[in-house]
Amino acid sequence: MFFFDELQKLRESVPHPCILTVNSENSDYCPYHGAGKNCYLLIGHMGSEDCMYGFWLGDSKDCIDCVFTEKSELCYECVDVRGCYSCDYCQDCLNSSFCEFSYDLKGCESCFGCINLRNKSF
Repeated sequence: MFFFDELQKLRESVPHPCILTVNSENSDYCPYHGAGKNCYLLIGHMGSEDCMYGFWLGDSKDCIDCVFTEKSELCYECVDVRGCYSCDYCQDCLNSSFCEFSYDLKGCESCFGCINLRNKSF
């Protein structure tokens, strides 16, 4: 039994990562998150803001390594974006804007690598 007592003490003295946050503010590593603000490593976000390395973002803003993004803004490596704006490596875009290596765009504007465009612009 001695081993399990020691193990229990160890588990109680070592910090555990935050797995679910709600009205966060300065965010840090932020696993499933909530109303966000200055974020950082993200993962399953919602209210985002100054974002960082992403995953599922939400109301995004200054994004960066994105993934499913959504109402985006200054994006960067995007993937399934939505409201976009200054994009970058994009992918399935939507209301696009200054795009770049694009892919399926829709509302487009200044594109560059393009592919299935729609309301183009250049």
